[in-house]
Amino acid sequence: MDRTLLRARVPPTPTFHHVEFDPAPSILPSESQSHDHKPSMFSTFKLTVDQLNTLKAKSNISNADDTMKYSTFNILAAYLWRSISKARGLSNDQPTRIYIPINGRSRLNPPVPPGYFGNVVFGVTKIARAGDLRSEPFTKTIERIHQLLRRVNDDYIRSALDYIEKVPDLSTLISDGVVPSMWNQPMLSRKENFS
Repeated sequence: MDRTLLRARVPPTPTFHHVEFDPAPSILPSESQSHDHKPSMFSTFKLTVDQLNTLKAKSNISNADDTMKYSTFNILAAYLWRSISKARGLSNDQPTRIYIPINGRSRLNPPVPPGYFGNVVFGVTKIARAGDLRSEPFTKTIERIHQLLRRVNDDYIRSALDYIEKVPDLSTLISDGVVPSMWNQPMLSRKENFS
């Protein structure tokens, strides 16, 4: 298997700050959190087409000037990020992050050949304060996701490869944020209502 397409440059020269590799933000104390810690409850849930359409309608109502149509993924990722931050009872100043795995095949220049065997998955991260996610318009959170994904291009991926090449201990690169993807099932601490 030819992995030269995904090699770091010589010398490795990261040109972006790769927040996806930063340590997780420390948890700040919250008024809603008591010293009486209760175990977290997790559940897996499935969204119906009607529920997705309701979320899409909310994004369209919030985006009344109709200048941007967002993808279902962007809308759902924004909703989950906001809901999970709310369900966790985080303080308004608590930094919270979303980690999104993306397919880098078509984002590289030149693109990875169709017959290339192997993964070309990169992760990107956005950080926002929990209070901002709760108080800002829904479309603002969607726009955060949209802009995050738009910035991932050949330059960003090459910079990530260079960054990874310079890290002496790769085990420090493991992420632990909200991860919405087709391979993972995001968990909420409580049942959310779409109405």
